[in-house]
Amino acid sequence: MRVRVRYYGYLQVLAGLAEEEIDLTDVFLSAGVPVTLDDLLDLLAKRHPALGQLPSPGWGIGNALLVSRNRQRIGGSAPTLTCLSDGDVIDLVPPAGGG
Repeated sequence: MRVRVRYYGYLQVLAGLAEEEIDLTDVFLSAGVPVTLDDLLDLLAKRHPALGQLPSPGWGIGNALLVSRNRQRIGGSAPTLTCLSDGDVIDLVPPAGGG
C-alpha cells in the first residue's frame, strides 16, 4: 500500500521535501492490522525528527497541523480511527495565525 504525503509551508523545510510517496506495506501490513492516519503521522515524526518536535499536545504531530486525506479535513480523534487505503493523498498544512 502506497500513500502520498504533501507538505505545505514551513513543513517543507522541516521535512526537507515538498512531497513523498511512502510504501506502508513492509512497515505496517505485515501485522495484518489496518493502518491508520495516526500510524502514518507517528512514522513521519520518526522519519523527519524536526516534524516530531512540533508543539503538539494530544496524539502527535497531527494536533499541531491541519491534516487532510484525499482533500477531506481530518480532526479531533479521527486520525486514530481513519484507516488509510492504497493511493491516498495526505496533506499536512501548518495552522494559519495572525491578527
